[in-house]
Amino acid sequence: MKNKKESGSLFGLLTRNFLLFALTLFLITAFIYFLWNLYLDSTFFLTGIGDTASDTAFISDEEYYRLYDNSWKIWLLFIPLFALASGLFIRHLNRTIRRPLDKLNDAVLAQANGHPVLVGDCGGTREIRRIGESFDRLTTLLSESERRRKELDEGRQKLIADISHDLKTPITVISGYAAAINDDKVTPEEMKRYLSAIRSKSDELAELINAFHEYSKIDHPDFSLHSVRTDLCEYSREYLAKKYDEIDLAGFTLKLSIPEEPIFCMLDEFQFKRVFENLLSNSIRHNRLGTILFFSISKVKDTAVIRIGDNGIGIPPERAEKIFEPFFTGNEARNRTSPGQSPAFSKETGQVSGQPAVPAGQTGSGLGLSISRRIVELEGGTIQLSPTPSQGLSSEFLIRLPLTS
Repeated sequence: MKNKKESGSLFGLLTRNFLLFALTLFLITAFIYFLWNLYLDSTFFLTGIGDTASDTAFISDEEYYRLYDNSWKIWLLFIPLFALASGLFIRHLNRTIRRPLDKLNDAVLAQANGHPVLVGDCGGTREIRRIGESFDRLTTLLSESERRRKELDEGRQKLIADISHDLKTPITVISGYAAAINDDKVTPEEMKRYLSAIRSKSDELAELINAFHEYSKIDHPDFSLHSVRTDLCEYSREYLAKKYDEIDLAGFTLKLSIPEEPIFCMLDEFQFKRVFENLLSNSIRHNRLGTILFFSISKVKDTAVIRIGDNGIGIPPERAEKIFEPFFTGNEARNRTSPGQSPAFSKETGQVSGQPAVPAGQTGSGLGLSISRRIVELEGGTIQLSPTPSQGLSSEFLIRLPLTS
């Protein structure tokens, strides 16, 4: 049972307003009729008491009775007034209510059919215009939500495809070598090479799984950092001191520019080490021996700026825009395998069909920079690939972090 009294329909509301309007016209006509009769009565009364000189200014008895008998014709004025007022009323309703409502209805139907349109200035009364403005805001929000949903769906499909591809490749190689060994198709001289390849691909597979785990953990909405006030300069020197031997043994040179004065930032020291590790490892992985790596820290107003770059082969502009996307790598191996096509192992080449041989050290999960960006953003900073690297550099990453007192 309904507790609230329901309001009438729009048609009922308009009908009541129209009847009220008609009643108003009727009362106006009755008032005019009353005034006319009052005028006649007052004129006739003054005629009866006036003197002879003034009698000519008033009507005679016969004229009075004739006008009185014809006074009912004043009611005929109600008919054209009513017709005119009705026409104007209907025209006004059509222009201010029906047309705007029809426009809103068409927009709602288009939205329901998956073709969102904006109403714009639908006209009509102030209330209807407000409804139109609210509908446009709702349409914009729904369109943006739908766009983001499609992007998430596409990203999820790409994520599944990339994970599947990256796992299939080493698994296929491991399975192929293991099957060849099990079927006694491998000579004793080839056995060591096959076992070495199996171990290498197993390590690669473990690295991929660890990268997937770290990415899913860091990208989770509930993930948070444990940041403490840290001297960025001292922290960087300690990290690079431990990293120096690895860089030197790999055949690269490291040049530093770190100020002596402390620069304090809020950092999760364990997680932020991954940012340095990913950037420097990418420079080592994708450049030739002898490449010089650069690392500098500076302070610009209330921001600490970290520059990490190299003078190697650089990053092509068409790849620079996507470099922070998950699973984006420096080679096109993923894109050369058709969707749904499973990699096939070739015993003769030791590679996977449909893909080029990837040189040692050139593989990667494509998640390092995505993880780095997530960590930097959680620290309240930004990371970007500089469109105009500093002089002498072919590629340069800029990390900006807010200073703390």
